[in-house]
Amino acid sequence: MNKFFGAILLSAVSIAFLGCDSTTSPRSLLDDAPGVSNLSVSPAIVSFTENADGFKDTTITLKLQFDVQNLASTDVLQYNISTKPKDRFPVKTGASGQLKMGETGSFSTSQPVQFRTTTTNIWDYVVNVFVNDSSGYGNYAQTELRVNGFSSAPPKILSAENESEFQRPESGSKKAYFKATVIDVDGDSTIYGVFLRLISRRTGEASNSPFELFDDGDTYDDSAKNDSVYTINFPIYSGNRPETYDILYFAIDNAGMVSDTARTTFTIVE
Repeated sequence: MNKFFGAILLSAVSIAFLGCDSTTSPRSLLDDAPGVSNLSVSPAIVSFTENADGFKDTTITLKLQFDVQNLASTDVLQYNISTKPKDRFPVKTGASGQLKMGETGSFSTSQPVQFRTTTTNIWDYVVNVFVNDSSGYGNYAQTELRVNGFSSAPPKILSAENESEFQRPESGSKKAYFKATVIDVDGDSTIYGVFLRLISRRTGEASNSPFELFDDGDTYDDSAKNDSVYTINFPIYSGNRPETYDILYFAIDNAGMVSDTARTTFTIVE
């Protein structure tokens, strides 16, 4: 053998061994990617009544039934249960996590998952199961879950406040605060969210409107947790144009009932 060619061959073999020096190796390009299909959830409809269940938080055990294809030991299976998109209602995750598989290859499986909800929840949910390999290849399967709870009344906005005129800073930025005091006769824990719409009289509604306010004692500098006062702030910059906004506050409960709208105005001035 030519010595030069032999040296190249030896070098190539060394590189190949170095490249394989790991506990796992990527799936071969000739292997099929993992997949999931035929997803169903049981029960698909969960119902509560005031007489039988009362007002309370509760945890439901759901059974996810689905088929798995070409699963390797290094692949990851995950699930996510989130509210079904609806006009003006931001999507929220109800449950998520990783599913543990005790086998590989292609098979059918049934996996229990815990879903925490309230008896006052009336909502449609999207259930997804995802599978991915270490290279990101995979797919997902989807089905729906319906929770039929009850609600005696929508949330009530007691007050909504923000500065009617806000002095634009000469440099940098300054926070403008918006607050709403909201209660629900079914219990404040039944409030799904408090929101505001931000509508410029010059250009129309802001692209990310509505915005969610928080009562967690942290987000957007909310001052105290669970005091029924929901807060959001927006930075106003020295370059912001003087203009007037209509502010529309509203609240939604877990049953999808919507409060009356509280209206204010907010004007940036020089």
